[in-house]
Amino acid sequence: MLQLLGSESTIKPKYANSIEILANPIEFRLIFGVLSMGDILADNNTEMIITPTIAKAIAVQLTQAIENWEKDHGVIYMPDDVSGLEALFGTKVHDSPKEPTDE
Repeated sequence: MLQLLGSESTIKPKYANSIEILANPIEFRLIFGVLSMGDILADNNTEMIITPTIAKAIAVQLTQAIENWEKDHGVIYMPDDVSGLEALFGTKVHDSPKEPTDE
């Protein structure tokens, strides 16, 4: 386990309930914000710029943490209709590809 430099008293937590994820060939940008009911745009308050390797490491650790949380507290509900999640995450949530139709 890594030990963080500094103490917890020097780290100022910020609440976020929305995230926008941008990526280019050399970095990921995670923009966290607060979205209130009725808002169209989130009030962004924190941005993290990380390498692709760190992004993947975060994804692995976050997946493990969610699995552990669900073992202790139950499954986290995600709605089948994800259209509303676009506003929370600032990105297009893609549906399954549609089958081609004969026209």
